[in-house]
Parts: sequence; C-alpha cells; structure tokens
Amino acid sequence: MNYIIYDVLVTLLFIIWVLSVIVIISKEVYSYAISKNFDEVSARYLSRKTIHILAGGVIAVFVPFVYREPVTPFILSLILTFLLLYKRRQKNMMSWFQETNNFYEVDFTIMWGLSILIGWFFDKNLWLGVLPAIYMSIGDGITGIVRILVSKKRYKGVEGSLAMLASITPFSLVMGYGGLISALAGTLAEKQKFIDDNITVPIISLLILILFKLFYPQLLKGFY
Repeated sequence: MNYIIYDVLVTLLFIIWVLSVIVIISKEVYSYAISKNFDEVSARYLSRKTIHILAGGVIAVFVPFVYREPVTPFILSLILTFLLLYKRRQKNMMSWFQETNNFYEVDFTIMWGLSILIGWFFDKNLWLGVLPAIYMSIGDGITGIVRILVSKKRYKGVEGSLAMLASITPFSLVMGYGGLISALAGTLAEKQKFIDDNITVPIISLLILILFKLFYPQLLKGFY
C-alpha cells in the first residue's frame, strides 16, 4: 500500500479513537464519578486523566510502529490543540473535562506533539521523543487516578509517584539505562507543584534522553 494512503488511513483511525475517548468514554467516566459522590472538580480531573491514558498514551505507544516520521503525529496534536482552544474561545467548553481557568489540557496536546517532533531529530526510530509523551500520558494519568482514588484529593502524595514510576518503567526499558533514568526524572518532574507537569514531565525527560544520546549513547541500548 502506498505509504501516504496508509498514513492517512491510520491517522483517521487515530482521530476517530481520540474523539471517541473525548466525547464518549471520558464523559462516561465523569458521570460515573459524579454518581459515586465525587465533586465536580474531581470528576473532571478523572475524566482528563482517562483522556491522558486512552488517547495520548495509547496512540503514543503505537507511533513508533506505524509512523516513519513525526510530522503526522505533530499535526494531529495541533488539530486537537486548536480544537480545545476554539471550544474555549467560543465559551462552549466540554464541561466534563475542561475547566475555565485551567489550560492544562492544551499544554498536554501541544507538548505531546512537540516531544515526538523534537525527539525525531535525535532518534529516527521515534522512541526518544515518544517516551516523554508516554510518561506524560500514561504515567501522569495513572498517578492522578491513584491519588484521587486513595485520598479523593489531588495532592501529590508518594503513592501516586510510585504508581507513575511503576507504570512507565516497562516502556523506559526500550532505551536501556538512559531510559530508566529519564523515567525517574519524569516522575520527579511530575512531583513538583510550581509548573504544569504536562510541561515539566516531557521537557525534563526529553532533555535527559537527548543528553544521553549526545554524550553516552551506549546507555540507550534497550533491554528488549
């Protein structure tokens, strides 16, 4: 099959999946959380973390296997970013996960695409840029769910950090000891409370991987 046709078909499937997660699955999560007496802020939080894992995380895992370049995933992230910003500008937000004064979901979509795009310049297999996107999507998603289910609050306790590290370590092994260190760095970046972790997690972990690629590439040999 012509690669362009293949690329378009795969991307269309991803778009359908992402929209299904946003419009159907995450909305059901929100409704379920409300039915279990979670407050609206916590229910929206759980809804966002569901999108993190099922949309951002699932697609990120597939990226190195279905794409040869980072441009298409980056364009996909831009489309979602503009959609979210448009909904905000029109004051017609998707209330089951968007909040008026919280632009974190916009940070998430743009950083997801940027991580994959920038990482490609250092690793044509795409894993170097994909791993930070996985940390932000799956790792941060799971840490948020664990914390809120344990305490019904969003404080950054140690149980969430341990859950994040456990969930992203298997993926980090793709890039050996350097990957493990980047996973630990990403977990610590999520723990801080001053800057949106949708920004700090991919930036810190990506920088760690780039430094290894430039100066200690032998430490990026995967365990698989």
